[in-house]
Amino acid sequence: MKRAPSDYAREHLRFSTQPFDAGPNRDELVELLASVEGIERMLMFSSGYPRWDADDPLYLSRVLPAGWREPVLRENARDYYRLPARPTVAVPA
Repeated sequence: MKRAPSDYAREHLRFSTQPFDAGPNRDELVELLASVEGIERMLMFSSGYPRWDADDPLYLSRVLPAGWREPVLRENARDYYRLPARPTVAVPA
């Protein structure tokens, strides 16, 4: 190996957020996740819909640190699936 195994993991592994039932230990769970270097680029939102216990993106956005919200809820999946950037829409004056 030319690089550390953790470098390969950050580059090639992705994890989904479902199920993200942090419950009363939510701060501890987020702290544990934060201890993994680069986890904000490895997590991708998944709801689990149509199952009865599907995750709500609004709940997840309240639980995650502010700097993780855009990457986890949008950008990581966009990058992973090589989707185009969201077009900017001009708002009429």
